[in-house]
Amino acid sequence: MNTLKKIIAGTAFAAVLTLSAAAATQAAEMTMKPLQGVSFEVEAKHAVSYFLRDDGTCKLVLTLAGEPDLGEVPSFTATRFEAAIGAGETARFEVSEGKSLEFACHADAQVMSVRGLEQVATSPPGR
Repeated sequence: MNTLKKIIAGTAFAAVLTLSAAAATQAAEMTMKPLQGVSFEVEAKHAVSYFLRDDGTCKLVLTLAGEPDLGEVPSFTATRFEAAIGAGETARFEVSEGKSLEFACHADAQVMSVRGLEQVATSPPGR
């Protein structure tokens, strides 16, 4: 029972963080500074990210989690991604089929931006 309370408390905390960034996710791009965490939703998943500045490189940490399963045996699955992204470079992480997040490390690794991307199927001309 204690584990269930921890899961519910963690979910509630994530929900509060998500609400604070919900309006920002509607924009095309969010920015963050070193050690400034941002929280947002991508479809049914919750995401939290931050980065460290290390010798002109952005050391990104991204954690994605789905909704908790509060069934007979409560469970909560989270996935953590880490990447070193050079200044002026980008990295993409697939969140779900057709949806990904693109992180860009700006000049001198002082700022990172994140934006959601949606893959659109196209066909070659003439078909």
